[in-house]
Amino acid sequence: MATTATRTRKAPTKGGARRAPARRPARAGHGRELAALALIALGAFLGAVLFLGLGGGPVGAGLEDLVRLLVGRAVALAPLVLVLAGVHLLVPVPLFRMPPFRLGAAVLAGALLLALAAGALGLGGVAREGWFDPSTMMALGGLGGEALYWLTDHTVGQVGTDILVVLGAVAGLVLLTGASISQLIRLSGRGAASAGLAVGRGVSAATMTAVRGGQRVTQGVRARREARAARAPA
Repeated sequence: MATTATRTRKAPTKGGARRAPARRPARAGHGRELAALALIALGAFLGAVLFLGLGGGPVGAGLEDLVRLLVGRAVALAPLVLVLAGVHLLVPVPLFRMPPFRLGAAVLAGALLLALAAGALGLGGVAREGWFDPSTMMALGGLGGEALYWLTDHTVGQVGTDILVVLGAVAGLVLLTGASISQLIRLSGRGAASAGLAVGRGVSAATMTAVRGGQRVTQGVRARREARAARAPA
């Protein structure tokens, strides 16, 4: 005898829809906030060590040496950059998201490091004894500036390096100000549009009120005329 296999089916849930798996709470927001607070605290700590002369202990000295090794004398701008980066993570700034602004900031930073490493534009610095010497890099443009200066010095020379510094500074400022002006134009355009819309609504409301008032006056005058005509003797 042939046996027939019985198939078991699961009972459908109410409404015919399957229950969605429970979602785990997102932790990306908390991680973003913690990173922002860490950047702000790091910038404030580095600023206190650099400008206020407060003793930061081994951690402060090590942090200052590390930043100086990376960017050289541009370490004075590091606290501001860290704080702004932290604030941007907490409260995103639309201007910082614009590609021209980011490109301009990168180009301007590269031009600054190159100028510090090469001693261009009268920035001066210590006498160079060799390439990629830690003490020399910390006193000039850091590792970033040293790498850029090594590349330009071996390709276009000192004159070409000076020209690149000037062009980079001008291009960076143009990109930064262009992005800022465009952002202001967008914001002002939105504000003008909102103000124009509000003024238009106010004018239309005042016009409708005036028209309705005129209609009421006209109706009142007609009613008085009709009343007088009815009272007058035939």
